[in-house]
Amino acid sequence: MRRRVPIRCGGYHIEFEGAGRHRDRLGAGFGPPWERPAETVREDVRQGYVTREAAARDYGVVLDPDTLAIDAAARAREGR
Repeated sequence: MRRRVPIRCGGYHIEFEGAGRHRDRLGAGFGPPWERPAETVREDVRQGYVTREAAARDYGVVLDPDTLAIDAAARAREGR
C-alpha cells in the first residue's frame, strides 16, 4: 500500500507518493570558490552540476573540452 508523504523541499511543501530520492544542490560550502580543489570542481563538471564555463569563471578551473583534464597552467596564469 502506498501512502502520500508530505516533504519540504526548497521552501515548498510537496506531497510525495512512493519511493524515491531527493538530491539538493543548494550547498554553497565555505571559503572563496577558487580555493576549492580543482579535482572536486572537475568531478562536479563531469556529473553535470557545473558547466565548464562556470568552472573556469567561478572556480578558476580550466578543463579540456574533450577529456576534462585540468589545465593547471591556465589556473596558475590566473594567479589562483
